[in-house]
Amino acid sequence: MDKALLITCGDEKCYGPAKEKLSVSRVFICARPGINKILGESFNTTQIKEVREEVEFYCKLGLNKIAIAGHENCAGNPTSREQQVKHLREAKNTVESFGINEMGVIILYVNG
Repeated sequence: MDKALLITCGDEKCYGPAKEKLSVSRVFICARPGINKILGESFNTTQIKEVREEVEFYCKLGLNKIAIAGHENCAGNPTSREQQVKHLREAKNTVESFGINEMGVIILYVNG
C-alpha cells in the first residue's frame, strides 16, 4: 500500500487533490495553520520541532512520499499565490534538512 504524509494547514481543501496527485491509497495529515509559512520562514522553532517529530513518526510507518501543500485563500497564511509558492519552496528545504528520508519532498498548490 502506497502511503504519503501531507503537511498542510487545517483546511481540508488540499486533502483530496493531494491524494489524487500523489497517487497513493493512504494519506496521513500533519496540519498546522499557516504551516508552509512557519516552515518556510523558520520563525517558530517549537512548531518546527513538533512537525519534525511528526514526520519522523510517520516515516516509521513506511511512507512512500511526503508533500507540503498550500492553497488559495488560506486563513493561516493569507498572502498571494506567489508568496505561498515561495513559502512552499522554503518549507520543502526545511523538511528535507531534517534528513529523515531520502525520497524528497513534493510541493503542491491547490486553487479554489
